[in-house]
Amino acid sequence: MDNVYLKKFSDSKAKGLNYLKRGIEILKILINRGYDSYIVSNAVTNFYLCQDIDEIEIVTKANFNELIAIFPSIIKNKKEQVIYNDPEGSFSFIFFDDPKLPIALNENLDKHYNKKLIQVLQSKIFTLKAMALSPNYEIIDIFNSILSIDEHIIKAIDKTKSVFEINPANIFEALVLHAHYGFMIEKKTLKAMYKMQAGLNKIELKDSIVYLKQILKGRYAKETLLLINKEHLFKAVPDFDSFVIKLLNSYDKLNEIERYSLLYLIIGLIPDAYLINKLELEEITETITITQLISHSEVTPMMVYNIGVDKLLSCDKLALTYKKDYKSQAKLIHKLKKNAVINSIRELNISELELIKLFNGQRNIKIRIVENLLLEKVINQEIKNYPKVLREEALKIDQEMKEIFNYEEKEPIRDDDEDAVTKLLEKYHRELDFLIKVYLNDEKELYSLSPAERNDLKKEAEQHAHDFLLQTSQYQILEERRLI
Repeated sequence: MDNVYLKKFSDSKAKGLNYLKRGIEILKILINRGYDSYIVSNAVTNFYLCQDIDEIEIVTKANFNELIAIFPSIIKNKKEQVIYNDPEGSFSFIFFDDPKLPIALNENLDKHYNKKLIQVLQSKIFTLKAMALSPNYEIIDIFNSILSIDEHIIKAIDKTKSVFEINPANIFEALVLHAHYGFMIEKKTLKAMYKMQAGLNKIELKDSIVYLKQILKGRYAKETLLLINKEHLFKAVPDFDSFVIKLLNSYDKLNEIERYSLLYLIIGLIPDAYLINKLELEEITETITITQLISHSEVTPMMVYNIGVDKLLSCDKLALTYKKDYKSQAKLIHKLKKNAVINSIRELNISELELIKLFNGQRNIKIRIVENLLLEKVINQEIKNYPKVLREEALKIDQEMKEIFNYEEKEPIRDDDEDAVTKLLEKYHRELDFLIKVYLNDEKELYSLSPAERNDLKKEAEQHAHDFLLQTSQYQILEERRLI
């Protein structure tokens, strides 16, 4: 281990040594086949700083088809990135012949470096990322990157105004570097970022979300948010500006999932599976859904039962950050949990087998409906969780169902009998509410849906119940009077 940088990295115990060594092996394989190749970008910076290496990008003279011939498992992912998944980790590839590379700066043409490599490193925009690593662990520093790193400064390679004018996303790139390394952004670079921030509106929202999440993942994320706020870097993008201000107000109180959820709540989107892994997608979607639910309604015993105290308290905390006029329901959540008479369907003092026996039948959808309705009544403390009470209530529910599902025509009500019309309307609403519960059946599933999906499902259930009740003539008088 003669290389001073390699020894220093190894001694630091930073994560990624074997990953880096495998990357060097890949370089050697490519070079031995005649394809000039280097490791570039963040991996080289982290190697120099002795920080964990968790991503490696390789630039190569080989094209995509030539890479497949060497590494058959190489793929292009949904983002059109060329990826090779190795037991040591994932490697991404870029190409010397990429037509999108900038024209090399004239001042560097007389240096003893591959002109294509100069173009690749120049495309990294900031000196912090503009280094390459050779197969013998030599750091190739064309743009005085090491000096910038040692001075803890983030600066652009090219003229700062043009950097952000040509591609506004470079504003995000600078902020991501700040969040991950904590280095100061050079004053003229920061000034140019402020002047050119209107260009952020031209970036696709999904790409902006990716950048914002990268900022939040950084070790110095809070410092970056403070910088954005102090320098008004998102002034031209109200949603992003609002997100930064609100997040800073509660930054230390929120966990990672809650911070991401706040972002999606403010920009008014639900997470895209294209951008995050399945587990994170489910957790963020659930957090957003429940936060929106409790932002507009009071927490109920059924919510405590179905969602759980921890998740409700998490969403209550998030709702306080998200919605200005929201009043915390934490005390109510704790109170409902403390006063809960049942915490599991197993605690219901009537079993499925007992219900089957009670109705002299078999296991079917009616048994499930009755059991769910009994559970809800016990949780809401409408009835006691006593075997005798539950049996009596089960029989009442069964009778209600028989009456509703009875198609026998009843005598029509006279137009002048207002009392009868009023009682019929009460009966209609009672039966409608019952049928909606029957259609929704498993209420717990509602909390995994977005607010729009949940409302659509409830509207659909209400329409089904209404249509069913109108199959008999008894409610026609209500329809004629436009009471329903």
